[in-house]
Amino acid sequence: MELTSVSFLTFLVILVLLYYTIFRKKQWVVLLIASIIFLVMSCTKLYLILYVLYGFIITYFGAILIDKCKNEKKRKITRTIFVILALATLVGLKYTNFFGVTIQFIAKTTGINFVWNMVSFLAPIGISYYTIISIGYLLDVYRTAYKPQKNPFKYLTFMIFFPQMTSGPFNRYSEMKNELYNNHEFKIENIMSGIQRIMWGFFKVLVISERMGTLCNTIYGDINKYNGLYIVVAALFYTIQLYSNFSGCIDIALGTTRMLGIRMPENFRQPFFSKTMAEFWRRWHITLGTWFKDYIFYPMLKTDFIQNSIKKCKKIIGKKWGKKIPTYLAMLVLWIAIGIWHDGAYHFILASGIIQWFYVVVGEVIAPAIEYINTKLKINSKGKIYRILQHIKVYLLFSFSLIFFRANSIAEGFNIVKAGFAKFNPEIFTNGALYSLGLNVASFWIGIISIIILFIVDFYIQKRETEGKKNKVSYTLCFLLFFATLLFGCYGIGYNASDFIYGKF
Repeated sequence: MELTSVSFLTFLVILVLLYYTIFRKKQWVVLLIASIIFLVMSCTKLYLILYVLYGFIITYFGAILIDKCKNEKKRKITRTIFVILALATLVGLKYTNFFGVTIQFIAKTTGINFVWNMVSFLAPIGISYYTIISIGYLLDVYRTAYKPQKNPFKYLTFMIFFPQMTSGPFNRYSEMKNELYNNHEFKIENIMSGIQRIMWGFFKVLVISERMGTLCNTIYGDINKYNGLYIVVAALFYTIQLYSNFSGCIDIALGTTRMLGIRMPENFRQPFFSKTMAEFWRRWHITLGTWFKDYIFYPMLKTDFIQNSIKKCKKIIGKKWGKKIPTYLAMLVLWIAIGIWHDGAYHFILASGIIQWFYVVVGEVIAPAIEYINTKLKINSKGKIYRILQHIKVYLLFSFSLIFFRANSIAEGFNIVKAGFAKFNPEIFTNGALYSLGLNVASFWIGIISIIILFIVDFYIQKRETEGKKNKVSYTLCFLLFFATLLFGCYGIGYNASDFIYGKF
């Protein structure tokens, strides 16, 4: 079911009515029914439901068995077995070709004749999300953070809660159990707050993302024709396309749950107002980053291998760098894992993993030198101009990395970068060339004005959060967003915005 479709809005209206009337004393039941309906309507083939059922059975009974184990060695073995079993479908459906191509490459370099024939599998919607969420649940039960949920239907409600199935966020059972299982009173402010958030998401996706997508697809579709500064334009606008698409989907999900009186964690906090790439990744896809840090990075730091490496490095190169270098290596593993999560392709590992790791590590390493230079040159690092330059730096660095994210391979990514240096053609900004990229003059400037509005709203939200104020619900804003989306949104025949960029992950 498409989040930006009339069918979803109809589904949501019916859900809210049932939630606050017939099912008001058992609201989690209507959430379960709604989630099952959403899952069935979103799967292209009904047999894909079996994969979801498999994941449910494995993690539900796995958590109970882990809890029953009293011997620590048996608990570890049980945990490991069920985590592997839970990962099996995700790995099989998404990464078979990745491993096959990797083996083919290794075989070729060693002189072995091995050819991998690419295979194609269908996967249920949200498989990466519900798998990661349910594995986090297993690991938390192992850590005795909480007792396993004995009611299978309540656990299933948590696992396949429909707003999270398209693009997240990654919910934690400890945060969601009371939200999902407690009854919520009808409050008009929740309804209006949810509608405003949903309309803001629609505006981002239909008015901004789709326009930027048209422009970027035109340029990236023919880099021999559109090279030089066209590539710079595409790189900068693709960042907007991805952000408005992904965060717009999250806005629709959070607005939906808000109408139900349920709060899910935020996944974005105005990332382009970050001063460093490390800060950026604390603001972008927040729940993904915290999940990988909590369940992969921090446990990895506690391993004997890392701790022994730190001790050895301290003896050789001193305490400061002796601790940092093994930590940076553990961070590299973390970022590679994040890259692999995005998809089984090396260009994702590079774009979402290695490049981001490089940005974060280099930023931390050179920070003292930059501070020293600022002090010597008497540069005010607290001033507005300096902060704006930092925001621009973060935006440009992220935009560059997304060239490889948008490409179909690493080689194609480098070809795009190369095409960006093919010529210097600043005349495209004055001769009307930008109006021939799939958008006419009016549509192009609607997109530009909408982007400006996007950043003004983000600035306003950040300012209020910094001041400790709640963001207001405006009835006028709801109507303005509705009519703006209705008038300027890209939808109708041929429109396919429902293919959210992060939905495929």
